[in-house]
Amino acid sequence: MDRISFISYVLHQSTNEKLKKFALDLLNGAITLREVERKSPLAEAEIKRAEILYKNGDVDFQFVYKFVAEKMNIAS
Repeated sequence: MDRISFISYVLHQSTNEKLKKFALDLLNGAITLREVERKSPLAEAEIKRAEILYKNGDVDFQFVYKFVAEKMNIAS
């Protein structure tokens, strides 16, 4: 699982609607991590938390795969 998909999944688990929108935009390539971090200190903190979870393998990747399958927009 790639890092961006994992971070997007973690951000999308928030109850904050702004973070959920950032998560979907990030997943679909509409925004970069750096742009998200600049726009919101809360997002920056959550991204750092997600990075730690990613490095430690603390989230079941099956949940991330399911999230990506459901939420990624694929151009045809």
